[in-house]
Amino acid sequence: MKNKLQHIQALNEQFSAELGNLATFPYFYETLAAFNLGEDASEKLERVNAMAQIEQVYLKHLESLQEEIHSQLSELVTSEVKL
Repeated sequence: MKNKLQHIQALNEQFSAELGNLATFPYFYETLAAFNLGEDASEKLERVNAMAQIEQVYLKHLESLQEEIHSQLSELVTSEVKL
């Protein structure tokens, strides 16, 4: 049980850190908009869309991490109830 709690705590810390990283995405968008001023609108849009796809992958990663935490907590509760 102690190992399970430690694993859940480690997942929670990882989730918190990675959730904090999510706050950097607006800065990426600002940087993309500020640089490459000579590009036309379609080129800028392609870059922003690529960044949005990266952000979506990151959000999916966070979602799967959150599901893993929930699953581990459910297993812990189930094992405690059985005891």
